[in-house]
Amino acid sequence: IAVVYKLTCDRCFKVYIWQTHLYVNHRMKQHKEGLKGEGRSAAADHVLNNKHHGINFNTPEILAKDSSKIRREIKETL
Repeated sequence: IAVVYKLTCDRCFKVYIWQTHLYVNHRMKQHKEGLKGEGRSAAADHVLNNKHHGINFNTPEILAKDSSKIRREIKETL
């Protein structure tokens, strides 16, 4: 279940890469809740602060799956 994932802005193609031990759907729900106010999610903040930019939180790209937090953190930086 633990993954490294990527979200991409559909307007400027800015990329956000994170790792999480949560279910991906739960983590995406947290990002969506970030749209309610700044400071909850960098990706949500990008959408809030850039008119006409959007990120589809329903379809994150899974870059890697790994149960080890340290290995996920390394993969997140690559």
